Amino acid sequence: MPLRPLHVALLVAIAAILPASTARADDDKPTADERTRIEAALRGLGFESWGEIERDDDGQAWEIDGAHGADGKEFDLKLAADDLHEIEREADDAIHIGSALVEIDTDARYQAFQFSTGASVARSQTYARFTGEDSALDISGAFLMRGRQHCDTTLLVEHAVPRCTSRELFKVVLDGEARGVFQGKIIVAPDAQKTDGKQMAQALLLSETAEFDSKPELEIFADDVVCGHGSTSGQIDEELLFYLEARGIPEPEARALLIQAFVGEAIERVEHEGLRAALSAASAEWLGVRTE
Repeated sequence: MPLRPLHVALLVAIAAILPASTARADDDKPTADERTRIEAALRGLGFESWGEIERDDDGQAWEIDGAHGADGKEFDLKLAADDLHEIEREADDAIHIGSALVEIDTDARYQAFQFSTGASVARSQTYARFTGEDSALDISGAFLMRGRQHCDTTLLVEHAVPRCTSRELFKVVLDGEARGVFQGKIIVAPDAQKTDGKQMAQALLLSETAEFDSKPELEIFADDVVCGHGSTSGQIDEELLFYLEARGIPEPEARALLIQAFVGEAIERVEHEGLRAALSAASAEWLGVRTE
């Protein structure tokens, strides 16, 4: 039996390791203060030793070679100081597994976006924890699956300190016998007063055999918070489809427009204009729509 490609990624994101005002994109090595904060973050995540610490090619994150935990296992890590965008468009028979461990310090902002159209199995796990007050997190994603593809998202956001904001929005489009799974939990600790947390997962089912399983959760142990979560799944709105067709738009194009608008709500959260346009084009390509 032939083996399928397996892509395993471990990304550790420590928001505000380096404040933007002191970033030095022209220097590949951390300063003494930066190194102290990075190494403290690594020890907090359970790593006992590591190799070189250098900026990546884009100057937006730190790369650490050969990090070892107590069990002796070795990882190559990337510490993202701000935004993280994960684009997964691998071969249809690939298996993609990605994990992100996120720690958000005082006055920090962390934004992540996940996009997937490839792989027979795509699994993403994010574990985020607020460790400093007055911080914000925004995690969103768009997944377009068909055939017998499977996408699985697990998300845990822990509010351990007061006055932090979290937003999570995931859009899933499933066709054929594709299956989507979303497991999301927000935990608000007793001391995390003034927390503002909202989470939503939505699926658009394009066939009767597609399946979406969702389990949103809230665990709140504080009394002065604003939190909400939800999940929906359904098919294309026939009234909206009729509205577009009545204005001369052929049915295939009308369906594609509605699907693009559905996933576009998540894609619009990407702040980088060029990347946002590329993601919109990728979703149109999946739908078979010309963008020129």
